[in-house]
Amino acid sequence: MHMLKVWNIKRVSEHLLFWIAYWIMISFFQGLYQMKFGIILISSLTQLPLKIISTYFFIYFVLPYLYKKKVLFFIILSIVVLSCSVLLQRLSMAYIQYPLFYADSGYSFEFWDWYRIGGHIVQTIEVIGIVSAVKYYRDWTRNKSKIEALTNEKLEAELNFLKAQVHPHFLFNTLNSIYYEVLNKTDKAADLLVQLSDLLRFTLYECRDDFIKLEKEIKIIENYIEIEKSRYGKRLKVNANFKIQKGVMVPPLILFSLVENSFKHGVSDRKGVSEIDIIIKIENNKVILDITNPVSKPGTNDNLGAKDGIGLDNTIRQLKIIYDSKYSLNSQVVNNKYNCILEIPISDQ
Repeated sequence: MHMLKVWNIKRVSEHLLFWIAYWIMISFFQGLYQMKFGIILISSLTQLPLKIISTYFFIYFVLPYLYKKKVLFFIILSIVVLSCSVLLQRLSMAYIQYPLFYADSGYSFEFWDWYRIGGHIVQTIEVIGIVSAVKYYRDWTRNKSKIEALTNEKLEAELNFLKAQVHPHFLFNTLNSIYYEVLNKTDKAADLLVQLSDLLRFTLYECRDDFIKLEKEIKIIENYIEIEKSRYGKRLKVNANFKIQKGVMVPPLILFSLVENSFKHGVSDRKGVSEIDIIIKIENNKVILDITNPVSKPGTNDNLGAKDGIGLDNTIRQLKIIYDSKYSLNSQVVNNKYNCILEIPISDQ
């Protein structure tokens, strides 16, 4: 309430200062042609209310039609307002200014003096044009700020929703791996539960931030790789090469999602030994993830080697929200292997 009151006082003060400045300026220019500046000052003051009323009527009741793109109606109303304003100014001159200030000056007043009428038209257009331009600019910047705020809020909400989808997605896959070990009554289940606890801790405490350290993302990737190695044993060979530097920030689970995708679609549907190559490096001020995994079904050309599902779609959508067009995600099939390369700019947040 206090801030609103301060804002209103500031706004009223701005309007008062403008009209005082306008009144003094108009009086000054009229006084260049007449010696009695005091009379001109008072005479201009008596006409000021008409210009104020005309101006505010225009910007609050006529200008909105321009916003609504009703151009013809806007033009007609503008002409009507201008005509009424000039007519009222001439009537004011005839019955107020002339009798009070110019009756004894030898100045003869002619109502239909088109030279004077032209001066009223120009002055009225000037003041209405200046005020309308200022209001139009303020309305435009205010609406732009609102649209940007709403857009950012929408994108943030969408990003949070996507993150909320991704977490259960990879946790569900991890639980499947543990379930497999429990069914086979192996000692690996306990180790997998410890690694799952690290995954849960990561999603609960680290993923709430928009960006995390790259080494933390790699740590969770390494845990996931160990879980998958435990699950598939000799059926899986992973070549991981991480060349990073400290201080680099990345969005949580972006790199992980693509790594998980390579396991899900390059190992789970295959028989025999599957080999996956994972490279994460820093080059040209970019974080680069390079993954190669076998094609689950030779001859398929699915995008990034993935089937339909929320994991990959979420990753791509998050990349678009976070980086817009400043990222690169490409894939190709070479010798029945999918190669996926992601490049994202280094963030110093």
